[in-house]
Amino acid sequence: MKTEDIINDLRDISNNPFFMFIGKLYEREDNGAMTLNLLAKEDEVTAGRISEVLDIKPSSVTQIIKKLSHVGIVERTKSDKDARVTYIKLTEAGQKMLNARQKMSFRLNQELFKDFSESELEVLSQGIDKLAKRLDSQLFYEKLTQEFSNEEHWQIFEKINARMGQARGRMMREFNHRGGESFDQYPMWGDHQGRRRLSRKQHHEDIDEDIV
Repeated sequence: MKTEDIINDLRDISNNPFFMFIGKLYEREDNGAMTLNLLAKEDEVTAGRISEVLDIKPSSVTQIIKKLSHVGIVERTKSDKDARVTYIKLTEAGQKMLNARQKMSFRLNQELFKDFSESELEVLSQGIDKLAKRLDSQLFYEKLTQEFSNEEHWQIFEKINARMGQARGRMMREFNHRGGESFDQYPMWGDHQGRRRLSRKQHHEDIDEDIV
């Protein structure tokens, strides 16, 4: 298969409604969801612990707890050992909601990859990892810098197809939004490897705890 075909296939996959949903879901951190995940993993969680793990202000934690309490997902309970200490815990409804979400994710993943053997999944995973590492490599950033900084070429490209210039502009704005001064300073595509490792770890924990 030609590399152009692979790029086109990746584009089509990324434009699939399911993957567009996933992209929107994870395009920014959701402190409410992260709080629920923390409560599902740890016992005796205080507001201070949430503030520490999420690295947010105590006032923000207060608002998160207030919102989640309002919909009946979490509740405050006093410590049996020290009445001055208040723990935040999932309610029964909150635990059921988390379990349902995790099981839904499991079922969708099973359906999506049902035609793949274990060896095929391993090859696919290795290929994606290799591609992600290349995207985050110094050499690729240098090539991007070279190609996207050639104003003479891009003036010609934009006359042929205005969307090329618009797409370039959006990509550059996204990069600048992430605080980079040059392509090799910050991963333009985000911490792909870290997300994949975390996602795998979370996926296995969810299955172990909730799929019985």
